[in-house]
Amino acid sequence: MSRISRSDSNIYPIPPNCTVSRKTGYVLANATNKYVKNGQTGTNGYSSHDKIGIGYAIDPENWKSNRLMYANSNYFVYFNKAHLPESPSKNDNISIGLFAVVKKLSEESRLSGLLEDVFGIADARMILDLASYMISDETAKFQHYSHWAKGQHLFSEGIRSDTFISSFLKKNITVSKINHFKDLWATENIGSGNVYVCYDSTNVNSQADGVYLVQKGHAKDDSSLPQVNTDYVVRQEDGLPITFMEFPGSIVDIAQATEMIAFFSRIGKDSIKNIVVTCDRGYISERNVEEFDACGLNFLLMLRRDMTCCRAVLAKYADQVKRNSNYIAEYDEFGMVVHEKIFGRRNEDLRSIVIIWNQQLETSHRNLLYSKLKSQRSELEVAIKRKNQYTKNELENKFSFFLLNTERTGTIEVRKRGRGNSGKTDIVDAYSIVDYQDNEEEINKELAYCGYRILASSKETTAKESREAYSKRDCVEKVFQALKTSMGMDVIGVACDDSIHGKSLIWFVASILHSLLFIHLQVLKERDRKHYTVPASIRSLNEITADRNLNTGKYVRRYQLDKRQKSILSAFDITEAHIDAIISKIK
Repeated sequence: MSRISRSDSNIYPIPPNCTVSRKTGYVLANATNKYVKNGQTGTNGYSSHDKIGIGYAIDPENWKSNRLMYANSNYFVYFNKAHLPESPSKNDNISIGLFAVVKKLSEESRLSGLLEDVFGIADARMILDLASYMISDETAKFQHYSHWAKGQHLFSEGIRSDTFISSFLKKNITVSKINHFKDLWATENIGSGNVYVCYDSTNVNSQADGVYLVQKGHAKDDSSLPQVNTDYVVRQEDGLPITFMEFPGSIVDIAQATEMIAFFSRIGKDSIKNIVVTCDRGYISERNVEEFDACGLNFLLMLRRDMTCCRAVLAKYADQVKRNSNYIAEYDEFGMVVHEKIFGRRNEDLRSIVIIWNQQLETSHRNLLYSKLKSQRSELEVAIKRKNQYTKNELENKFSFFLLNTERTGTIEVRKRGRGNSGKTDIVDAYSIVDYQDNEEEINKELAYCGYRILASSKETTAKESREAYSKRDCVEKVFQALKTSMGMDVIGVACDDSIHGKSLIWFVASILHSLLFIHLQVLKERDRKHYTVPASIRSLNEITADRNLNTGKYVRRYQLDKRQKSILSAFDITEAHIDAIISKIK
């Protein structure tokens, strides 16, 4: 029987066709009407009813003459829907599991404490709620947040609308506070000893107009789309995000690295002296290397194959790499370390140049080379037929793998290169190709260099250590993949710079929580890769619920935890008693 309020405001007439139990005083109504057949013959059946209590009679003995009662909630459902109570701000059934885990992780990692120090308690709780929403619903569209929040136990006091969230991102999460939090978080989690961190960037599409951060750039998928560039630094040992940065979509990787180096420089040399930053070939430049050295930050960089030093190093050492003493059994590769300059400057320091040879990479490089030769032969045939004109530099750079027979065919106007020559042109000799043949010497030299990749390290290292460190650089790619597939970072979805910065901070906090979830679930995932992924585990946690007792108004856990839920909670050292303690404090 639902709860009955015996007050004057809750007195209603007993509806027709209802009965009153003289023994209990409860008013009973027919909820269903069904025909029951005779069990033996199937004929001469009778009508039966399922009864439901709708209230308590004021005068059970004389209810036929005094047809008044105190109504319960069933009365309003069946007889007086116009007077049904308003929907509560929270569902009668709310999820507890994800809240319990996020609370434990954010407290142990000091994430919640640092957020409170920078943003204040109320705003820090709102940030945790929004980050929890991102990883739970796998979206960053905050217009659905209020619907999600009605069924979740929250850190915040109340459920906020999407209008409030929009203002919150724009006004409460300021750039100065974001930078302060990033400094504190990075200092807290860099660690001590020899620590490798991985640095990379990704682009996030946006349709916002007139926003400085949203510009057309160099997206791999579609360069015509406006975008925002997002850079992350991730701790290699466990994939924990350390910091992030936002840039206009038009800025290239090499230029973005300067800001990352400046960030570490701001933290202080004592904090970063044991850090090694690993980057791919898109970040190698003379200026970046100088800035790494200036702030005392070590680096491990992949060198581009077309760099002068790579050709020089391979010409000098390629025949020494594939020796037995250089074999790395764990990876079935050969590797050696030499000491050379990267850019060949007079006052440049010698670096540890790591030369790695791999059989599969050799096959890949060889296939690319022969594909390029085939393409260039087709281009040469067309050029001979059409008598296309080229400058001498174009012929040397474009067709270096061929011996060309050319003839001078006049002059051609070309643009001048170099600083101060913008818009200027020059007249140079023009040549057309008469005939060609393979340059066997250059092709054989290129074949000899297939299969090699070259790393440059600012610290003394071994080939095995550098190869292992660089092979784990994909940890930052995994963070980007999780952000885009599990946290909705495929589209920005806000329309001003301040909101972009605010939402990016929420994404960063969500990525931290997602990473901590992944770290703790690793042991379970090793034995069951299907049910203990982060998304699958979050779904199981969301099924741990508390139900409102309609008589007392308090929440209680109605069902036992299943085996999978217990395993997930145990990975975070959370017990059933811990869950029940959280439920008991729900207002």
